[in-house]
Amino acid sequence: MCNTGFFLQKPFTFRNSFAQKYKKTFRKRNRIRRTKRVSWRYACFLID
Repeated sequence: MCNTGFFLQKPFTFRNSFAQKYKKTFRKRNRIRRTKRVSWRYACFLID
């Protein structure tokens, strides 16, 4: 799942859906405070 090409190809759509899906999860976790700014690296880390 961790493919830079995939994220670079469709980063906007993926980031939006990802943020909307795990928005509550991000809020619950104190470690994550940047919900709107979900870097593809972090998203890849969570998926992987």
